[in-house]
Amino acid sequence: MVDRNIGDMAELERLVIEQYPAARITLEVSRQLVRLLPISSAENLRRNLEKSPLEVDGETIDLGRAIEALPEEIFPIDSVGTLVEKVSAAVQIVGVAVREGHLKLGSEHFVRLAQDAVVMATAGRPGIPAGHFTGPSLFGYTRGE
Repeated sequence: MVDRNIGDMAELERLVIEQYPAARITLEVSRQLVRLLPISSAENLRRNLEKSPLEVDGETIDLGRAIEALPEEIFPIDSVGTLVEKVSAAVQIVGVAVREGHLKLGSEHFVRLAQDAVVMATAGRPGIPAGHFTGPSLFGYTRGE
């Protein structure tokens, strides 16, 4: 068995997050919100974000009326696990709303991010191009067989 060091694991984590935009956005937003824990209410969140707005990919997210639309049932957010769970759900919901045309985002960059972050059911996702993989696969198929 090969012993892996911390640097290898950090690189592995970086590469996985890079491949999954929803995970990257969830991590970026969660890192900014964790300092606010516990978040007791939508009003508490709004006040804190007025002082220090959220950013994704260097662009400020204008949550404006979105915070007012948050149901009080999601509060309090009092642990890192709960925070990540709720941020992840929000990323997915925003992505779906943008993709289906129910939500307009001010920035084209955010529109692309939201669309990339949506994880659809397998049947709804675009397929991987046939030539993408070469060589042995998990299923015993190799290109050219």
